[in-house]
Amino acid sequence: MLKNILTGLILMLISVLLVLVVCEVLVRVAYPSLKPSSRYDWSARHKGYSVARSPNTFRIVVLGDSYTFGQGVEKDKTFPAVLEKMLNGMGANVKFEVINLGFCGLNTFTEVQLLAEYGIHPDTWAPDPNYRGLAYQPDLIILEYTLNDSSTSWREPGQVKGFDDRFRNGEVVLRVNSGPYSLPLPDKVDKFFTMHSRLYLAVFSGYNQLLGMLGLREAGRGAIESTLSRYFDSFEGWKLMNRSLQQLSAIGRYNDIPVVMAIYPDMVSLSSYPFVDAHQKVKAKAESYGIPTLDLLPYFQGKNEKDFKATPFDAHPNAKAHGIAARAIFDYLNSNRFFTGNPAR
Repeated sequence: MLKNILTGLILMLISVLLVLVVCEVLVRVAYPSLKPSSRYDWSARHKGYSVARSPNTFRIVVLGDSYTFGQGVEKDKTFPAVLEKMLNGMGANVKFEVINLGFCGLNTFTEVQLLAEYGIHPDTWAPDPNYRGLAYQPDLIILEYTLNDSSTSWREPGQVKGFDDRFRNGEVVLRVNSGPYSLPLPDKVDKFFTMHSRLYLAVFSGYNQLLGMLGLREAGRGAIESTLSRYFDSFEGWKLMNRSLQQLSAIGRYNDIPVVMAIYPDMVSLSSYPFVDAHQKVKAKAESYGIPTLDLLPYFQGKNEKDFKATPFDAHPNAKAHGIAARAIFDYLNSNRFFTGNPAR
């Protein structure tokens, strides 16, 4: 009797394991981009560009946060890299270099600091003013703006190394089982499955989305209201962002370098986008400071946001979204003749 029970339990266990293995394979086939954050390409995006510029070169420095850095996509799929390929495909008699100075966790204030004061060494990720944006002698500056750039919380340039080293070395990963109502799993177990099981990532991604729909996480309406609150005139982050835009405009004028801003939409509810007014407010403010601004929202509006997310649990833009952004910026720069008034040096 006992033998039959044990045999039945063993067979049941084997069956469950086989089902899980099959589900794991199916998830990996269906969602090839679904992977832990430690397996993203975390290399510095400006690595490979010398500070000293070559003759007959037109240089563009791109400032931004994780959207510009390209969290969740390979380095050559980020919109600055794609833009560089498009520009060099025009058949012009100059070489275009688009230097990506985007880093995760920054905002407009710290992005302007990276341009004018600080810098990040492309190999060590340590603060190094020799690699500040202006040191590259750009002919054009592009500021990529996301809606959390008016936040009152950010990382200083000096904090970039310690934070990103841990991701690049696989010491920490973006956990899907975290936050309110997360399951009480041992940390080592959670990290192991986060690192090695795509099924685990998919299951908890769905669980987190369910919590958001039920209003148990800052997702859905709660997250929308939180974002909108950053665009009240009285909000300190909005005031700081305005001062930073004024500073950026002044830097451009002083150094005779054109500055352009591109506003990237959040990948949320694109069919009924809740942040249209915020986009318009940022665009109007930037242009009042003399910064021509491209709103990328029309290129995504009305589409399914799921088609543009890096993974089901990471709402950063995927390679498809980066390609759309690059094409829009390319067309905008060409149509506004940004390459004719400041010839390559």
